[in-house]
Amino acid sequence: MAWALARARESRSKPVTLARHRHSRRPVTIEDYAQHFTPLQAVDLAYGLIDSLYGPLPSPRLIDPACGEGAFLFRALERGLTSPDRAFGIERDPDLACRAFSGPGGPRAAVADALGGLAAPRGRGTFDLVVANPPYGAGSAGLREAGETEARALAEAYALWALPGGSRRSVPPSRLRSYPAELLFVELCLALVRPGGHVVMIVPEGLAANARYATARARLLAQVQVDAVMGLPKSTFRRTGAAAKTVLLLMTARPPSPSHRVLLGEVENWPPTVGAASAATSPPMGLDFRVERPQSDPRLVERLDPAYWRPGYDELLEACRWPLTPLGDFISELTYGPIVTGRHAETADCGPETADAHRAVALVNQGQVGFCGVDLTEAPRVAVGSPWVSPRSTLQPGDVVLPRSGEGSLGKHRVAVFLDDSPAGVGSFVDLIRLRGLNPFYLAAFLKSTLGRSQVSRVANGVGVPNISFDEIRRLQVPLLPPQAQQAIERRYRREVLPLHRQATRRHAALRRTAADPRRDPELRQLREAGEKDWGAVIGELDDALLG
Repeated sequence: MAWALARARESRSKPVTLARHRHSRRPVTIEDYAQHFTPLQAVDLAYGLIDSLYGPLPSPRLIDPACGEGAFLFRALERGLTSPDRAFGIERDPDLACRAFSGPGGPRAAVADALGGLAAPRGRGTFDLVVANPPYGAGSAGLREAGETEARALAEAYALWALPGGSRRSVPPSRLRSYPAELLFVELCLALVRPGGHVVMIVPEGLAANARYATARARLLAQVQVDAVMGLPKSTFRRTGAAAKTVLLLMTARPPSPSHRVLLGEVENWPPTVGAASAATSPPMGLDFRVERPQSDPRLVERLDPAYWRPGYDELLEACRWPLTPLGDFISELTYGPIVTGRHAETADCGPETADAHRAVALVNQGQVGFCGVDLTEAPRVAVGSPWVSPRSTLQPGDVVLPRSGEGSLGKHRVAVFLDDSPAGVGSFVDLIRLRGLNPFYLAAFLKSTLGRSQVSRVANGVGVPNISFDEIRRLQVPLLPPQAQQAIERRYRREVLPLHRQATRRHAALRRTAADPRRDPELRQLREAGEKDWGAVIGELDDALLG
C-alpha cells in the first residue's frame, strides 16, 4: 500500500478528462478484472448524500482503492470537493490505469493490488474519505489465482468477517480463493479511513440481504456507524454486462451510539445525468422511499437491504383478518432436486407419449411450472437411478412446487400443486413443499394473493436474480383460514381451473408431436388465458377474505 501511494504521488503525464476515458477505444468488460464501471448518476448520488449527511468536507484526503476509470475521483475534482494533490486511486489493470490517468491536473493513480497491500503501515487510517465500487463475487479481484502464500497473507491481514469465529490460520487456501472480494474491500476501506472519517461504497445487494453474510453484517453493525444504505436501480450496471442489484453503503469509522439510526431508501430509476456544475450544487436525487431504523435493531443483521424495509409490508400483515402462523409449522418436507455439476440432464430415450415414458422420471424445472399447474410436455425425462433423481426430490400428488429463483418464475409468482400420476421429481431450481395440516391448493392460491406475493417479494434477494431460501419460506406468515374454507378453494380449482389446464396440456402435447411452435398457437393461448382468468378470480376472492 505504501508503494502504491508513493507511485500515485509521483505520477506525471498528460491530463485526461473523464469523458475522454468513458469513450476509450478498447472495450473493457467485467471478465477482465470483474470490472463494472460506475455510471455518473451513481457517483452524483453518492456525493449528494455525502453533502446531505456529513455537510461540507474541507478538502478531504480522498482515495478510491479500486478506481477503475476514475469516475469517483474525477467527479470529486469537477465538483470542487478536493484538490488533485489530495485525490488518490489504485487500480490493478495497467492498461486501464494508463489510459484513464495522466497528469498534473488530475488525480494520482498507481497500478497495484490494493487488497494485497493492507498489511503495509503507510496509508492506513489517514484518509478523510474512502470511495469505491470494487469488484464483487467469489474469487474475483485476483483471489481465484492466489497462490498458497498469498492466500495465507490475506488470512493474516483481514478479519474475514464472513467466516465463523476461530483461527483464521486454519482456513484452507481454497476457501480464501472463493471468498467474496467485496467483503475484503469493505475491510480495506475501513482500514484506510481515519477515525471519524467516512466510507462510501457500492456493493452487491446480496451483501446486505443474503443469509450467508449475516455474520459479516453483525460484525459491521457492531463495529462501525452505518449511516445509510441506498438501493440502486437494477439498470445501474446493465451497460457493462453486470446484472446484479447493488446498494450504496455510507459509513463513519466509529462505533455506533445506542441512539444512532440508519437511513434506508431506494432509487427506482435514474434521472438524466446533470453536468458537473449542477451536480455540485444539486440536492441528493429523489428517492422512491426512505425510512430510518435504529442501528441496534437486531433485524438489521438479518436484512440490511432497503427493499426489505419498504413501507407497507408490515401494515399489510397487520391488516389481515385472520391469525397468522409461520408456514414452517405445516411443512413436513422441503427440498429441491440434486445438483449435478458440469453435466446436463441425460434425457432417456422416451417421450411423454411412449410406453417407455413410465420407465423414466420427468424433471420439473422452472419452465414446467405455470400459473395454473404443472405441464410435463417438455420436461426432460431421465432414467431411474440417474444422479438427477433422488428419493427426497421425487414428487407425490398434492406436493406444492415453487420455482425459487428468477424474475420469470419467482418474480411472477409461479407456484402450483403437482397432480400427475407419472414418475416425476423436482429439478435443482424448484422447491418441493410437502404439507401437513394445510391444504396445498390453499397455499398455492395464497402465495399468489396480495398478502402472499408481498411477503415473497420482500424476502426475495440475490446477486443478479432474486431467490428465496428455505428459512425464508418457513418464515412466511400464512393466515389460518378454517379447513372448510381451504377445501372450498381446492374444489373451485378442480372444478373451474383444472379442466382448462388439462386441455391446455393436451393441446401442448399435440403441438409438440407436429413440431409446431406452441407460442404461436391461438387455441393454446386461449386455454391458458381462460385458466388464468378463472384461477385469478378465486385468488381475488381470497384477497377479499383475507384483507377485506
